Amino acid sequence: DACFTILKDHGVVSDRRGFGRWILAQNHALSKLAIGEHFGKLKPDREECLRGFTEAHDFSGMFIDEALRTFLGGFKLLGEAQVVDKTMSIFAAKFSADNPTAFRNENTPFILSFSICMLNTDAHSPHIDTKMSLADFVRNNAGIDDGEDVPPDVLRGVYERVTASEYKLRLGPADHAAAAVAASAAAHRAKAGSSGIPLLRHLAPVLGAVTDAVLLPVELAAHVTGIA
Repeated sequence: DACFTILKDHGVVSDRRGFGRWILAQNHALSKLAIGEHFGKLKPDREECLRGFTEAHDFSGMFIDEALRTFLGGFKLLGEAQVVDKTMSIFAAKFSADNPTAFRNENTPFILSFSICMLNTDAHSPHIDTKMSLADFVRNNAGIDDGEDVPPDVLRGVYERVTASEYKLRLGPADHAAAAVAASAAAHRAKAGSSGIPLLRHLAPVLGAVTDAVLLPVELAAHVTGIA
C-alpha cells in the first residue's frame, strides 16, 4: 500500500488497476512472492490491482496452457482456496475476452485452468509416484465445455506441453536476494540449533516460499474441479 501511495502521489498511477498494470510492467524487478502476497488478500482494492495486472496481459492467439504459464510466472500464487478461485476466474475472463472463439464460455477456461495446474503438480512433483496419463487428463476434462468435450487435439497439446516443461516463476533480483537471506537464516539456525529464535522462526517459511515452482496443491485443484 505504501508503494501504491508513493506512485499515486507522483502521478505514476491513478488507481488500483493502474497499479496492477505498473506491477506487470516492472515485473522483472519485483519480488514474485511480494506480488503474490499483495494479490492474496481478500480485499476489494487488492482484487482491483489483480484485475489491472491481468488485463495488461495480451493472451490473443495463445493456447490456454501457454497463457496460464505466462500469467502464473509473474507472481507466487498464494492464499486460501477463495483467493485461488478468484485469481483463476479473473484469468479465465481475460483469456476468453482475448480468445472469444476458443471455448463456448469463460467457465471452460476457468475449469481447465485448475485442471492444468493439477496436471503440472502431478507431472512435476517428486511426491507423486503414479503420474496422470493423457487418457486420465482427457477423461478428467470430459464435458467441461458447456456440456461438450474440448477437442482431443487441444487437450493432447496441453498435456504434452505441460508434462514436458514445468511451470516456473520468472524470478528476478528481488527474489534471489530474499532467497539468499532465507538460506543464510536457515543455515544459521541449523548451525546454532536455535529454532526457538523468533527472527529465524519468522524467516524460515520464506525459504520454502521463494522458489521458482508453481505447484497448486492437488487436493485444492481437485476440490474446485471435482476431479478425484
